Amino acid sequence: MENVILKIAFGATQLSEFASYRWGVIVPLNKKVVCKEFNVSHWPITKFWKILLRNIFRLKLLQRFEESQFTMNRDFIISYAIGIDETKFTILTNFCSYGNLFEWFQQRNSLSVEDVCQTIQYLSIAVDYLHSKKIVHGNIKPHNIFFKTDNPSSVSLVMDFSVLTEINILTNNITKMFIYMSPEYVNLVLNSLQRFNSTSVENIYHAMKELWSLKSPAMDFWSVGVIMHLLTTGKLPFTQHKDMLTFLEDIKTSSPQLNAPILFKVDKCVHVIIMLLLQINVNTRKNVSELTTSNWYYGMSEKNKKRNLKPIIEYDFLHTIMHHQRESENVIKTFKEYMKNRTMEVNSVS
Repeated sequence: MENVILKIAFGATQLSEFASYRWGVIVPLNKKVVCKEFNVSHWPITKFWKILLRNIFRLKLLQRFEESQFTMNRDFIISYAIGIDETKFTILTNFCSYGNLFEWFQQRNSLSVEDVCQTIQYLSIAVDYLHSKKIVHGNIKPHNIFFKTDNPSSVSLVMDFSVLTEINILTNNITKMFIYMSPEYVNLVLNSLQRFNSTSVENIYHAMKELWSLKSPAMDFWSVGVIMHLLTTGKLPFTQHKDMLTFLEDIKTSSPQLNAPILFKVDKCVHVIIMLLLQINVNTRKNVSELTTSNWYYGMSEKNKKRNLKPIIEYDFLHTIMHHQRESENVIKTFKEYMKNRTMEVNSVS
């Protein structure tokens, strides 16, 4: 198949991500550009799963390509090039020296309440811009938020092309990463699980595509709320659960850990904004378009604005980082076990 070069509007990627791509190659071309290469034919998996993953990758990349036509030349959504052929995906991205949200946090000497508010403000600008172009990100989490400098205003949002979320859905692998998804979308995933259990490549392919089409802007509002809670407390607002159904019920029936003492010490308006972003009812959930200026934290006292949160939340924040890293490492392990079991099922039926 002819090699196709696509200009995609995505954000940047750190070289330190090398360890997370077990079967990929990341090459620094220079200080500004990073090259990732994924050769599906080299992955130690069966032909069936190579076809499936290649189809899902291709679908997601092409979807992002269509969306990218509206997002070029924006500082907060950086474009890059992708090459696609029958077995290989080559991705060129800009390099953000301060890395993702977790890496940015670790490099800072301090993190004031005002820094947090500005981060949310500029993240909201990026999200609101996508929504104005009828694009829903649908997967906003710390690994999709990058910084070019120490300044919160340098934030860039990655139009995520990873299929790790889809692999988690496919294998019914429930991790804390699902907490960045809104409850209404988790419910859609639950309703779709039966279709994902089919061993037909075509069925899974179309089920994934249909699920992506059901994403709504309110899902991104929720994700921003989770990020804001993380930046002010170091913790996620809900606890992890054994299965998705229990996780969903907890979100619906209990309040998030919003009564954490630190939230009341930060500022009342910050507490209120988080509460409104994490509303179960999509009709009452706060729209991030209201957070794109500094008006919502303008009236905050200077004492509150300058309060340094880093020494207060650092332990919990780093614990959250380590938990995310462990779960990312477990994705491939879980998927390999799933592939093995499904292959045995198919063989026994045949």
